[in-house]
Amino acid sequence: MKNFLFCLVAVILLMSSCDDDKQQFKVELIVKALYDGNPLVMFDEYDYANSELFFSTLDVFINTIELRGNNGETLSLSDIELLDFTEENKKLSTATEGIKFSYDIGEPMGEYSSISFGVGVDPISNASEPKDFSSDNPLSESGKYWIAWDSYIFMKIQGQYDEIGNGDFALPFLYHTGTDEIHRTFNLAVSVNFDTENKASIEVELDVKKLFETNGGYFNIVESPVSHEPNVIAHMVADNLTNALKIK
Repeated sequence: MKNFLFCLVAVILLMSSCDDDKQQFKVELIVKALYDGNPLVMFDEYDYANSELFFSTLDVFINTIELRGNNGETLSLSDIELLDFTEENKKLSTATEGIKFSYDIGEPMGEYSSISFGVGVDPISNASEPKDFSSDNPLSESGKYWIAWDSYIFMKIQGQYDEIGNGDFALPFLYHTGTDEIHRTFNLAVSVNFDTENKASIEVELDVKKLFETNGGYFNIVESPVSHEPNVIAHMVADNLTNALKIK
């Protein structure tokens, strides 16, 4: 009996040791909001055209986040994430750190050369409503959905502009994007090799200033301070994501 118990304990210890030795693979995704290359902090003042502005709201959905290899293999990280810079970027310290997501993954294939994701909500999910999702899903938030569009609000950018340059930020601005036609997908080059490492850290930067660059200058906030429709302005913001997004 003693020999049996001794063998049983030894087997349990051996199994526990094997579990400890098993490699755990992780991917850390860090997304930072910038303005002209510097951390964007809510309510801090930034140069714009011949004056200044500040931001009070910046929320962005990203979806279908995957690592991709040269041979077409994919590693799915997340279906949907909400980048809530409105809350996270209230201080310089947190704005500098960025918003971090950590993904535990099974044993992956070796090398991945890009990360792909959509900005907004993918068309299948966008055909749903907040009531269709559990409370732990960011798509369950009713304030992120616009009934008149039958769409989630992909991006919220709000703040105030000093239109006459006298230090009085009297002009509120609001730019929201949404609907399937505004959805954009991106595939950004990275270098991840799980044959040599078990943790990958990927840093994505979003420079908000570049969202409003047009024809070599600035978008005219005074003429169009509000856009809450899938119109020309929404398309401009979505198209400018190509220059605004990059891997650090």
